[in-house]
Formats: sequence, structure tokens, C-alpha cells
Amino acid sequence: MAKRDRFAPFLFEPEHPAVCPEAVSHFDALVRPSFRVFEFGSGNSTLWFAKRVRSIISVESREAWHHLLVQRAVELGLENLTILLRPVERDSLESATRYARSILEYPEEHFQLIFVDGLVRIQCVENAFSRVSDGGYVVVDEAGRKGLPLRSLTHILKGWPFEIIRGQKRFSLQGKLRGTNTTFFRRVL
Repeated sequence: MAKRDRFAPFLFEPEHPAVCPEAVSHFDALVRPSFRVFEFGSGNSTLWFAKRVRSIISVESREAWHHLLVQRAVELGLENLTILLRPVERDSLESATRYARSILEYPEEHFQLIFVDGLVRIQCVENAFSRVSDGGYVVVDEAGRKGLPLRSLTHILKGWPFEIIRGQKRFSLQGKLRGTNTTFFRRVL
């Protein structure tokens, strides 16, 4: 099966973030047209945000997925979107660090929302906290899963109020549901 055939159903049907419906509603309530968004891990959320915000920069590690998303963004005429390709080789700390540090190319307090839904999430959050504006959000999908303890995130974002949105989302083409969560941290100085 061609890579496009394998990825396409997740990208286009439906075209909203691959989080539980309750988290989509939460995003919908807080996102504003003036927002600048940074995203670790590109996908449906990238396209969804691009239709609602001033600008979005997304970093992706997989070349085929990156190509597919860029092509879809062109088809949709989304010009406020930049998708960076930062390949991560298996067992390569250097490439994982390069991916997680992508956000450091931008000024401090530049983004109103940073969505962490890709690789090396702890390192991404460590680099993200200084790049979100006062009153802005660092949102982490699947906090508490294996290798991503919530206590590590609350230690990094010490003192930031947070809300955990729980629900179910589809994880396969066969429509299998499983419990999930998305955690919204808010920077309040």
C-alpha cells in the first residue's frame, strides 16, 4: 500500500484535531483569529488551526507525512501555515533534540498556543514554556501515558493552572475507540 493511501484517511476524514471531541470543543472555545500557534507533530490539527488562527508553524518528523500535509495545505489555499521537516532517526538523541528545539528559533513569548502532539514530548514542553505568551496555553495530548508522566509536566510548568479534558477518540481505520486525554496548561504570570 502506498504511503499516501495509508495516511490519507486520518488526514482528511474528518478534518479536525485527532483528539477527543471534548478537547476539540475546548480548543474551539479558546482559539482566536489573532493567535500565533506552534505545533509539535503535524496532522489534522495543523489544517484545523490554520483555518482559525493568524499563523501556525508545525514541526513534523516523517517526510512522507510532511509531504502529504504540505500538498493538502496547498489544495486548501492555506497561506498562514509553515510545516517544518525535522527528521528524527531511531535512537538518535541529536535528531530528537533538533526536533524538540525547533521552537527555539522563534522569540520568547511569541505564541499564544503551543500544541504538543508529536515526539519527545517532555523535551518539547521544556523548550516551549518560554515561547508562550502570558495568558497563553501549552497543550499536551495524551499526558499521563507511558513515558509522559503528568507530574513531569507539572514540574516543568510549575505553578501553571491546568485542566485535563478526557474522552474517547478513534485510533484505527476500523473505528476502535479508546480513552484519551488532552491537558491544557495556562501561563499566568
